Amino acid sequence: MKIGLQVPRFTWPGGAAGIASKLAGIAKAADRNGFSSLWVMDHFYQVGQADAAEGYRGVLASRSAQACLLGNMLAGGSWAGGVVAYSVTYLREAHILTLTDASRMFSGLVVGVLVGNYLGGLAASRLGVKRVIVTSTLLTGLLIVCYMNSPGLGPTVALTAAMSLSAGVVLTCANTLLLGQVPQYRGTVTSLNSAATQLGVALRAALGGVALSLIG
Repeated sequence: MKIGLQVPRFTWPGGAAGIASKLAGIAKAADRNGFSSLWVMDHFYQVGQADAAEGYRGVLASRSAQACLLGNMLAGGSWAGGVVAYSVTYLREAHILTLTDASRMFSGLVVGVLVGNYLGGLAASRLGVKRVIVTSTLLTGLLIVCYMNSPGLGPTVALTAAMSLSAGVVLTCANTLLLGQVPQYRGTVTSLNSAATQLGVALRAALGGVALSLIG
């Protein structure tokens, strides 16, 4: 049987400057005393160094961060839980497409979002995040309305491309704006954003299912 030695924290006298020499001394002592391995924590903050709830308190104390999280929840729900979730079915029923053709158009929509993500970063760096997100959000909403009321397949293809590009810009700028509210808690706010977005998608998909069953 092999026994290893774990070092759970680096909070020793001397601060960060003394960590290297202290850890080296521990490693040498472990080797002399027959330990087969030395283990350290795999987190940036070691056990006992930080309050795990500090990041959540910091994010939830910021009204601007809360507003961004709410906006991302609504946007994610409207886009992923609405447009994306029902696009293939809509294309097949509205334009009498086969499953293969509708899926190809849906693939184009996904590619358009990815391209929009890239363009959103460029636009935000040159024009400012807030200006770009307001413009692209209004444009995306208008394009979605036009997409759902398109008179033919040709306009639908064009609207799909424009709508997906604009939506990609919105998603990139929304995340950038959110991270800028509490830069010291980027990890926490990213986790909360993911949870909020998925909640929005779930709620929108559920509401959409109820609406389809009632209205058709």
